[in-house]
Amino acid sequence: SLLDQMTSYDTDIISLAQVQQVLGSAGSESVAAFVDAVANRQIAPGLTLIQQLLHSGASLQEFTTQVVDYLRGVMLLEMTGDPSLLTDQPTDVVAQMAQQAKQLDRGQILYAIKRFSEAIGELKGGLQPQLPLELALIESIQGTVTQVQTVVQTVVQTDAAPAQPAAAPPATRPAADNDKPTAAPPQPATDADVASVPLDEDAVRRLQSRWNEFLGQVKQRCGFKQEAALRAVRDIAIGEQAVSFAFGKNKFAREMISSAETLTPVAEILSQILGRSVSLTCQVGDSATLSASAGRVIRETTDADGPDPLVQYAVDELGASVVEDKK
Repeated sequence: SLLDQMTSYDTDIISLAQVQQVLGSAGSESVAAFVDAVANRQIAPGLTLIQQLLHSGASLQEFTTQVVDYLRGVMLLEMTGDPSLLTDQPTDVVAQMAQQAKQLDRGQILYAIKRFSEAIGELKGGLQPQLPLELALIESIQGTVTQVQTVVQTVVQTDAAPAQPAAAPPATRPAADNDKPTAAPPQPATDADVASVPLDEDAVRRLQSRWNEFLGQVKQRCGFKQEAALRAVRDIAIGEQAVSFAFGKNKFAREMISSAETLTPVAEILSQILGRSVSLTCQVGDSATLSASAGRVIRETTDADGPDPLVQYAVDELGASVVEDKK
């Protein structure tokens, strides 16, 4: 029984900390501090608290359950303002909940309850058992990211569209001195392009063996959030000049690494580890793939009228670079 376990400490006084250690639960102070991190939109203190709980042997599932129950109290106070609904909570805890209810808007409270409830079922071990809770914390503070997939869908539809009849040639006219040749737009990547890209399996194994070192460098250079997002990587593909990460269904983590301020330093760290210059692409899905255009240099003339949308797609999504063709 619990009493027998407590008496095994062979002390005259049984402390609350000893009971919590036996039960694997965290104190109400830790739960309140964690919700404070959400209310104040401070990711670092929340991630630090998760690490402290993990190293102290506390059950993250039990802790997350306590967080959800605590947030329920915050929700009730925010929606009703009636402390009598929380008679099971100490007065000082209710007062702290009321203060947090003023800091959090209703939508954020409801979303946090939803995300932490989902994390309870995901905290079942694995190489990084704390990852679901870390991601739930980050998403509860920063919110979800709207995915922009229109360009990708348009490319696929263009590739599969039936051939259009050739347009009638324009009427001939005398050539003007200022007529200039127009660069043909690059063709979108096809399935054959993806299949023909040789993958460097040795480089994949080398990166996997140094994965913790890679995460450490990202954490030092980019921060806690980026390191946590990279722990969601499901698959890696490496070619001669390009690396691709697949993030499964975690679109939030994928967008975080794909952001302009993060993608470049992460690619530079990968280049140092692999010993050659590489670009990085981030994908959703469980399998990472590389297209033939990944890392390829695309050329266009200096007289093009504005950026071609397909060129822009190759630069933004496939890591290509545009080189000026000087004549």
